[in-house]
Amino acid sequence: MLRLALERADTARKALDVIVELLASYGQSGNCGFLQKTFYQNSFIIADPAGAWVLETSARIGRRTGA
Repeated sequence: MLRLALERADTARKALDVIVELLASYGQSGNCGFLQKTFYQNSFIIADPAGAWVLETSARIGRRTGA
């Protein structure tokens, strides 16, 4: 996801939009537990000389996303 944002965006804000769109389309991860279902969320710090964004994901996109 991060590599795609770096490839497709030329500002931090555009990179944020790319990541949010990818999360909306594909979600994040699946079951990553061995003995029980375990899921994880991500945090992204996206910055350029003009500004910075912190993107926190929780559960499935659409339910709750903050930037």
